[in-house]
Amino acid sequence: FLAMHTSTQLALFRLTGKKEYRERSEKMSQLLKNHLQYNQENDVYVWTYWYEPMTTVGWKPEDMLSSNVMYYKGSPNVEDSSHGVLDIAMAVSANRAGIVFSKEDLLRFSNTLLKHVVLPDRSGIRRAVDGKGGDHGAYFPILHGWLELAATNPEVYNTIRQTYLNRGEENLAFTAELLRWERKMKAKN
Repeated sequence: FLAMHTSTQLALFRLTGKKEYRERSEKMSQLLKNHLQYNQENDVYVWTYWYEPMTTVGWKPEDMLSSNVMYYKGSPNVEDSSHGVLDIAMAVSANRAGIVFSKEDLLRFSNTLLKHVVLPDRSGIRRAVDGKGGDHGAYFPILHGWLELAATNPEVYNTIRQTYLNRGEENLAFTAELLRWERKMKAKN
């Protein structure tokens, strides 16, 4: 939710020029950035699905945080590669707007994809952004969402394309995004 909301706010800022959209986007982008865990050895980011109090103490009815889930025991769930696509869209949008996320940050997100999300043999993707676990086929169709990082790191396009071809599962949306990015990558060179 936070990521799509921020991307929408940035689009509204571009459209209307209203500063409040940019200011909100900057604060929400900074919230994500403040919760990124940087692994210097691999030059990657790992992050959780959500933040406090959900990752620490959870909540109870008197906290009035949810009307449909009355009790929640805190749990620091690592972001999954599917929802991670939304975070990537936000970081790329923020970078394009010149706020919070730098080129270096986008390269680190690229490394997260290349080292943690895509399997080393380029046959599929893992469930989460921490590099643990084997193939999680249910999330494979969203892999094309990570292509936004190809503008910063062309290896993202090459890896996603190769993984798609290796997987052998045809998907219209995925194919369309690969073709769109193929055109962008050729124009860039």
